Amino acid sequence: MTEPSKTEANQFNGRVIPSNWDFQNTITDVSGSHQVWYPASQDDVATAIKLSKNQKTFVRSGKQVVGQDEVDGSNGVVINLSELVNVTINGNKVAVEAGATAEDIAKHLIDRSLALPLSDDPLKSIASNVMNESVSYLTRSLGSLTGYISEIKAVKPDGTPITVPISTDQPYAGESWLALRQESRAIITQVTFEAVPAQSLWMQRFSFPYTGYDEFLRLAQGLFLESDVPENCDLVLDLYSGSYLMPIVSITALGVAEEGKSELERLIAAVVSNLPSVAAVIFELPSGHAREILAGSHVLEAIADMGQGAGLDPTIYSERLHRIEAADLNRANFIVEYVNYIHSGVSYRENGEGKLHPDLQISARLQINRENALEVTGYAYTPRLIESTTNTIFAASARIGTPLHEGVPLTLPTRPERIPGFKGDVFQPNDLGYHCRAKVYATTSYPAKNLTPLMVAYPRDAEDIAAAIAFARSKNLHIVARSGGHQYSGKSSGGSKTIVLSMDAFNHLSVSGNIVEVGPAVKLTTLADRFKQEKITIPHGECPMVAIGGHAQTGGYGHLVRNFGLALDYVEAFDIVLADGNLRTVTHPVNGSSPSSDEEKLDREIFWGVLGGNAGSFGIVTSYTFKYIKASDRPNSYGYTALGMYRKSRFQKMMKLVQAWSKDIEAGTLTADFDFMMTVKSTDKIQFFPVLLVEAVYGDIPVVNKDVIEDERLKSIDEAVLFEQSFWEKELLRREYGKRSLPDLSDSFVRRHPATTLDGREFKYPYKKRINCTTNALTDDFIQNFVDMVDKVVMKTEGVKLVFQMLMGGGAYQNTERRQATSISHRNYVFCFVFDLFYRQGFEKAAEELQKQMQNVVDEHFSGNQELRVFWGSFGDTDITKDDIRKMYYDSKEQYARLQQLKQRVDPNDIFHTTLTVQLPG
Repeated sequence: MTEPSKTEANQFNGRVIPSNWDFQNTITDVSGSHQVWYPASQDDVATAIKLSKNQKTFVRSGKQVVGQDEVDGSNGVVINLSELVNVTINGNKVAVEAGATAEDIAKHLIDRSLALPLSDDPLKSIASNVMNESVSYLTRSLGSLTGYISEIKAVKPDGTPITVPISTDQPYAGESWLALRQESRAIITQVTFEAVPAQSLWMQRFSFPYTGYDEFLRLAQGLFLESDVPENCDLVLDLYSGSYLMPIVSITALGVAEEGKSELERLIAAVVSNLPSVAAVIFELPSGHAREILAGSHVLEAIADMGQGAGLDPTIYSERLHRIEAADLNRANFIVEYVNYIHSGVSYRENGEGKLHPDLQISARLQINRENALEVTGYAYTPRLIESTTNTIFAASARIGTPLHEGVPLTLPTRPERIPGFKGDVFQPNDLGYHCRAKVYATTSYPAKNLTPLMVAYPRDAEDIAAAIAFARSKNLHIVARSGGHQYSGKSSGGSKTIVLSMDAFNHLSVSGNIVEVGPAVKLTTLADRFKQEKITIPHGECPMVAIGGHAQTGGYGHLVRNFGLALDYVEAFDIVLADGNLRTVTHPVNGSSPSSDEEKLDREIFWGVLGGNAGSFGIVTSYTFKYIKASDRPNSYGYTALGMYRKSRFQKMMKLVQAWSKDIEAGTLTADFDFMMTVKSTDKIQFFPVLLVEAVYGDIPVVNKDVIEDERLKSIDEAVLFEQSFWEKELLRREYGKRSLPDLSDSFVRRHPATTLDGREFKYPYKKRINCTTNALTDDFIQNFVDMVDKVVMKTEGVKLVFQMLMGGGAYQNTERRQATSISHRNYVFCFVFDLFYRQGFEKAAEELQKQMQNVVDEHFSGNQELRVFWGSFGDTDITKDDIRKMYYDSKEQYARLQQLKQRVDPNDIFHTTLTVQLPG
């Protein structure tokens, strides 16, 4: 093998990252240790291919990863095109770089009222769309995506760039090029399409709960066996596991002309009218909830919103589904096989013990393709612990992962240091890939100037952190640590005077003896999954992609707060890099003991201040040591879950129960072994009706009759759940109750895709959030006004989506023996609620007005003399120097003054700074 010259190697302008340090693509189908090359341009792709000619080389363009496509990339190279994402539109010409996703392109098309038959997989790159095209919602209406290609830019395996013009007047010209591509193995770098106007698009969709095997079979037969779908129209039958895993069926009819529209409408109406349960559901739903009628660009927007694909949760195994009806197979049998598979994945047991196959979730589609054959596409999802997802005839075959080249590793020159002595990667605003690495949970909800840091740096060890601190001090900059990036007000980012240290490398998790060592970058989905395996747990929250780093420092609130307290109550020790660059191990003080030295006294203050005082104020935590709860210590733990449709009367009845319990908490009489959580979530593009989710836990309930709810408190909850349930709502209702281990319960509380968006959110829209607490029992006036506000958003407001959740205080949260060891505020709260509003484009003012109205409810009926807020859910003005803001977050002036003294001691130059962190005295 001939090594490239230094001059040749220096021609590559992109970035080279070892796979174990590549945190942008933590889920990949290329296993083994390898290098990841990120070209900086299309020309750079050609350079990369030339340089890798003697190496084992794979090319990837997107983030869609499924288990059956895994290949061994050990000691090789992956040329990753996912940062080549430019989309340029000139008239109807749409030029798209290889890494742009279907979601990216759809946004541009919607803005220009243009249309293409894109896949609805939101993270699927355009290169993958073209090379591995699957049927789209518009596959018969608009035809094949390749039929709209007018030009392709690519690079041959020898590194030669080519441009191939394609005539869109020739049928299947794009497909002919694909055949050529398969032969030449050229790598696509850009595709240009000729889009069509979107104005003539129309769509009608009926959505309803899955009503059982018999009706779903009759539905599929009525749509596809007993009727003919008009030409140039699409008819799609979808089944989704849905929000909180409530199975939803959708019938979607689409087209680009009026021809066939009325015929499809009559077909759907006739089929649905012969399904008694489905017809009853549609009849009883509020107007507009079951049937959706859209036209023009709104069709593309709806398709993009409905998109399902392989998620980004590292604990979920995604398997692609695909099968086409064979010419020699009886269509009736094909439909039966499909329905059998669907039913196995979504059906529930009748005895309250949950799903028949609790680990399997499905997103599957049945439709007629361009060749008039039935085609099934979709995804199946299971925990990664399970070796085989479906073992079904609907699992797609693996895509052949033959390397572009073969050979041995090559080392390219390293980039110049931007931070002296810093080994990790550093990104600045003009760098390709900066924006995706600077993105945080709050990016779409707050001004860009507050969320565009000077640098995003990825430390590999404590020495890198010390180097970044020294550099920041020398340049008069601030440091912000980012473990998961979910701080609601964007405080895990910063502006032009901030270096963000992304802690992704600190992702260790080990269990030894009676302790767990956890890195700050470990996400709750991974934590809960591992704890379930180990039959242990700690209290923690439910958001899957939140990381333990900031979560533990701001409390770690969750479903077990009354039984067991907070995550931070289980911290035995942590390692922290202070502003002087030194790594310090701080341990939990022995109860009742006095410090024997000034250093031990400082350790106690650091332990107290870091855990609850305000995340990121005093240093950067690199590791936590937790004690844990064994499942065997609580063998009689018990869980109750009920999921059904939201109704105001039902919600009000449930809130009256909460009110009664709040009085008991205030009086100190509600038993500490009882936790209760309630969620209300607005409709979304799949879940067409608002849902009410109720979850209760007993930490240890000694006597349980397996099939009967005997506890009086649980009986009252169950009665409220069943209040004013119509026949079909009872059929829809999912209730699970019985003995269940604490690790299993904790893992079940973590919301995962497909019950969330691909990146773990309830809605993908920007938001206006609110979280408030009170130390008083809830009043009648608050209950009535609050219920009215929730109902107003959920049932009467367009363009704004609500997520309501609640927590009750008291119990171990209030009375833990570790209370004095941490600085977490508001330990005496009685009730805490989340009122998060996500808004579509054009509805920000509506969301702001609703939050103003909720603020009035809080001021008049909830807060008493002082509004209370929590750091894990900050919102609004976050200038902690203002007395009125500080009082919302801290228990007392004295508490904050003590934290300021600690700040002065360990960070006298205010290196670790946001507007919300503890400020220096004076």
